[in-house]
Amino acid sequence: MKNVSNIRRIRGSLLVSMTTVALLAGGRVYAQDATDVPAGTAQTAGAESHSEGIDEIVVTAQYRSENIQRVPLAISSVSGDDLAAAGVSDLTGLSANVPGLYLSSYSTLSPQLFIRGVGSNDDGITSEGAVGVYLDGVYVGRASSALFDLFDLDRVEVLRGPQGTLYGRNTNGGAIKIVTAQPGPNFNAAVEVGYGSFDQRTLRGLVSGALGDNVYAKLSGSYRGRDGWTRDTATGVRLNDEDSASLRGQLRIEPASGVDATLSLDYSRDRPTSTFKEVVGGTLFGLYQESPDPFVGSYDLPGAFIRRDIAGASVAINWDTGPAVLSVISAYRDTDIHYTEDYDSTPFPVVQLDTRQRAKQFTQELRLVSEEGESSFSWIAGAFYLRDRGRSLDQFILPFFGLDDEITSASTQTSSIAAFGEFSLRVTDRLQLTVGARYTHERKQLAVQRTYRPQDGSPLIDFVPLTDTAISFDNFSPRLVVEYQATEDVLGYASVTRGFKSGGFNNFPANAIAAATAFSPENITAYEVGLKVTAFDRRLRVNSAAFYYDYSDLQVFAPIDTGGALPVIQITNAAKASVKGLEIELTATPVHGVTVELNYAHLLSRYRRFLFNAVDLAGNTLPRAPRDTVTASLEWAGSIAGDTQLRLRGEYVYSSNLFFTPFNDPDLQTGRFGLLNASATLALGGGHWTLSVYGRNLTNKHYLGHGIDAIANFFDLKTGQLAAPRQYGITLGWRY
Repeated sequence: MKNVSNIRRIRGSLLVSMTTVALLAGGRVYAQDATDVPAGTAQTAGAESHSEGIDEIVVTAQYRSENIQRVPLAISSVSGDDLAAAGVSDLTGLSANVPGLYLSSYSTLSPQLFIRGVGSNDDGITSEGAVGVYLDGVYVGRASSALFDLFDLDRVEVLRGPQGTLYGRNTNGGAIKIVTAQPGPNFNAAVEVGYGSFDQRTLRGLVSGALGDNVYAKLSGSYRGRDGWTRDTATGVRLNDEDSASLRGQLRIEPASGVDATLSLDYSRDRPTSTFKEVVGGTLFGLYQESPDPFVGSYDLPGAFIRRDIAGASVAINWDTGPAVLSVISAYRDTDIHYTEDYDSTPFPVVQLDTRQRAKQFTQELRLVSEEGESSFSWIAGAFYLRDRGRSLDQFILPFFGLDDEITSASTQTSSIAAFGEFSLRVTDRLQLTVGARYTHERKQLAVQRTYRPQDGSPLIDFVPLTDTAISFDNFSPRLVVEYQATEDVLGYASVTRGFKSGGFNNFPANAIAAATAFSPENITAYEVGLKVTAFDRRLRVNSAAFYYDYSDLQVFAPIDTGGALPVIQITNAAKASVKGLEIELTATPVHGVTVELNYAHLLSRYRRFLFNAVDLAGNTLPRAPRDTVTASLEWAGSIAGDTQLRLRGEYVYSSNLFFTPFNDPDLQTGRFGLLNASATLALGGGHWTLSVYGRNLTNKHYLGHGIDAIANFFDLKTGQLAAPRQYGITLGWRY
């Protein structure tokens, strides 16, 4: 009965939205854009009165260059220039720009990507994220390789809600599309140097241009280094530092009219010291008290480290046949990781961790997108293949209480093939219906062995003998969208989408039977209504969306006693869960040069039925799902002398409390917090020179950025990591 009631509420919301649209109707009838605007550029062509309005944002979320106001999706787009001016260097700094998006990082290897309360913090070899990350159309499957330096960007697009009928990989939370700047016929070169707090050093550069007729190339590189903002008192070493270098090369060829091929190569290397965690709950049975300084701790593992190497190669071919554009993307990605960690965050050798992972991913995507002309229908059809192979070796070293060390070796393979597509019919000049579907067949394999290494040097003991198992999943996920273009400036839409995330295996099973037992697939039915309005001669833009998610077998990451010396965090299923919410994005230009932005997200997430280890968690809030988040910003941009331009921006970010575990542990929560960010950019010499200063978390607010309860019951310890303290910096850039 609750589901029926929720559906009725969604229908009621849809009726209200459509009524609102009808009342606002009366302007010009919507027509398809005739010109193809390069994605990410601002378009202000048209009447003179529009020159003072908000710049048009063009996105390619549906594989066509479209005004974001005419896309019936909850989508946000942030330009690379805006991210650079704000001092944002990776995805974790994107949250303030997108309602409903929560991004944080426990380390370079463990980003926490959540959209509307949906995500995963599992970084194990068998894990897969609920939020898809795409780099120039290539799916980045491993969470451990999704956090990299954002440089030389055109834009980042964030799509909220299940994605499956448009994208190669199905994801229940949403998709983050990272679009780099492409090489072209004009010669371009740029260099940027920066310095900031904690001895932060940055160096970025690129060169791009034509190598010959219809042959273009680009080479770009980046280095980022920084001392840590935390300190190990036992060694004096600073932790949570940065030491990363990235290189990207692109070669674009246009052999014939309507045909282009792009070869992309990328490599990144990270060599920071270990991450820092503090004890936020428990006392190790009275042996340890947390430090009064949250950025200072004492550890027993000197020389702990993180090593990560990522390499990628892709070839993207596009052929405009006239009636449709055929795209073929072949890609390979390789991630190699080795890190050590003081898992208990105390000066006692309770739990030390040594982990090695290697993952190799091949993807192949074929996509056919119809041209939009005078026809009343349009369509997208595609096929996707993924093969992911990984292996890991995890060693838990447990000397303090004389426990046997635990060694787990695992190898995995995932094979997935899918067909997807959408068909849109323009019923009238204002009304359009879209029907989409996706069929997925997926097979997962796991070979795992767990052994004990006794402290007395005795031979290894099999805890879980070598077990090889496999399982397959099949799923059909439909989608229905109704959109109504009341006027050229008002779009209303409603959608129902089924989403699917396959099940799989955990790589720390308790025994051979558990090793062969898979957790269940995750299914979601997402209802959404939205309204996009541009008003007052393009001086005001308001986009809003209301949604309801009905989950079955939601995959949850939680500590489980596997019968060993300590529990491990594994994926289990919550029988029922729901998320409902409201999002509003407002942009206004009340006077020339002034831009006001307000983003608001309201989330109500609950486990409706979830019995975990005989504990009833029904009614608890989903992790990383704050009830209210707000970002308010004020920006002024204008000329101050000749061709010298100045841009000033201030930003306030607020979040209500969020929990880090499904148990809603009060020791592992953020509490309410607000952050103040600011930036100023001076453009000189016609834009060839730029000087930027920025500050983030200017009030130096301390709050928890990550919380772990893996060893809470066994060793009376809960650990967490504070989010970054106040940071500031200056950059000087030159561009030709």
